[in-house]
Amino acid sequence: MTSNKSPTTEPASTRRPKSSSGAAGVREFAAEIGFARVAFNLLVVLLLGLLFWTVLDLPPQSAGLHAKVKAHMHVSGVASPITAVLLNFRGYDTLLEIVVLLLASIGCLILRDAPQSHPALAPGRPGKWVLDGMIHVLIPVMLLTAGYLLWAGDHAPGGAFQAGAVLAAAGFLLVLGNRMRFWRTPEWLLRLSLSFGMIVFVLVASVVTILTKNLLQYPENYAGILILLIEISVAGSIGCVLITLFAGHPPVTRTPAADQLWHSNDEPKE
Repeated sequence: MTSNKSPTTEPASTRRPKSSSGAAGVREFAAEIGFARVAFNLLVVLLLGLLFWTVLDLPPQSAGLHAKVKAHMHVSGVASPITAVLLNFRGYDTLLEIVVLLLASIGCLILRDAPQSHPALAPGRPGKWVLDGMIHVLIPVMLLTAGYLLWAGDHAPGGAFQAGAVLAAAGFLLVLGNRMRFWRTPEWLLRLSLSFGMIVFVLVASVVTILTKNLLQYPENYAGILILLIEISVAGSIGCVLITLFAGHPPVTRTPAADQLWHSNDEPKE
């Protein structure tokens, strides 16, 4: 039994003229991409070779910089060698690290218009009660711990980065417990919070450079105060940056049951 169906034909307006120019363009583009990949691979191999040669060229036994750091501790403004290196002797490294964190948060803010998933726990559910209890108990302890780490950085392990991480952990709990509407924060306040540490750091570096003609070489009488000012501002900004990176895409388990639960909660009650 033969079929009377006629082959489907495309409308004249959607037909594409057959030409070899399109295929040639694709081949040229592929050739350019292949050249770029080869050049990139060669660059990577070259950098790896330089790194390997640098490692081989290191002295077999190095005394390090401990003796030099110890000899200059009296002008550092702090009693901890780690803080002295991070915020005084090698302060520009720390400044660049703050810039990298700020750039990462800017990249996250660019994606703030992407579709956001529902929070992990619905208000009023049993699991939410446990999280509420953790928030009530742990948040005050975290704030005290962050303050202690910031103060201890002067003479013991601690400082701005550790304090900022603890503040960020407290923010994570508030976000998970729906106590912090992070994306409802005013735009100007969010930008100021993220960049405040870098702004203070750059201002201090600029003023010190003008006065001493050297980058981040603090006056001996004011070194401790300037380092404390930088640590306080940087700790807050680091906490805000980490919360921004977390709140952009919170860890949520999406299941049909969870979606149905949230849709039922969104429905108006009679």
